[in-house]
Amino acid sequence: DLPSLLFRVHGVGIPHPLRVTGFDLHSSNNNPTGIWGNGKTIWVSENGTAPTLFAYNRSDGSRDSSKEFTTLNAAGNESPTGLCSDGTTMFVVDRDDNKVYAYTLSTGAPDSTKDISLHADNDMAEGVYTLPVIRALADSRGGDELRSILGGHIDASQRDRAAELVRSTAGVPEARETARAWADKAQAALASLPDTLATAALRKAADHLVASAAVPGP
Repeated sequence: DLPSLLFRVHGVGIPHPLRVTGFDLHSSNNNPTGIWGNGKTIWVSENGTAPTLFAYNRSDGSRDSSKEFTTLNAAGNESPTGLCSDGTTMFVVDRDDNKVYAYTLSTGAPDSTKDISLHADNDMAEGVYTLPVIRALADSRGGDELRSILGGHIDASQRDRAAELVRSTAGVPEARETARAWADKAQAALASLPDTLATAALRKAADHLVASAAVPGP
């Protein structure tokens, strides 16, 4: 399946042919959902019965329990997925509550002062216009009203109205078609590469990304 392929593959070498190195995850890290590393340590999120950020030495793949994050459940981060760090704080996205949880990288302790609550339509409020929004602006069914809302600071009610307008146009389905077209191009480009775990993972990743975009929303 995709997770096992993705998390057993890293260190892709260039040039062609593909050179792949990897390591096995700990037996308790059997539902991996995210990965981040700083050159010395690789952290892999576990979205199982005991949510954890497992730590592995980059040099040999051995587990380093001293650097693991074991307080996710206590923080409310029960469904961890993607993760990243700025070198001081580890940020972990939660799949179920639309929130980014923050932890001190050196200790693994939760830092709720840096937690971030997400909103599905925050991108428009921040002036970041995704492809569905751009396509919706050109749609006669709601483009003019949407254009009158965007372009400056908008409040929550304006944001919600903008999201309704985007969903009422062809913006979302057209964006999905564009994503599918690029995924097909990626698949075609992979056809010339050896049939390895890495290429299999990349093929599945393209399909997975397009499938995950099927959730309604701008």
